[in-house]
Amino acid sequence: MACKQTTLRTAAKALHNELSAYKWFVSVGMGTPNDEETLYVYVTSLKHNEIEDLHEYQGFPVVIEKTGRFKPAI
Repeated sequence: MACKQTTLRTAAKALHNELSAYKWFVSVGMGTPNDEETLYVYVTSLKHNEIEDLHEYQGFPVVIEKTGRFKPAI
């Protein structure tokens, strides 16, 4: 794994900015499964070259999750 030179929140914001132009992109989330800081990328489809090899970003592991569009609860 690459050396982490940024915070999880900073990496999440940067990844969100990189992916936000794509229609299939929904959001980026953060979590700590098994005490390991992890980025979650939520998409409407898994069939895109931009995410096929996205397993790590700025030293953090990335999990791709297929989901629908998020709607505010309120």
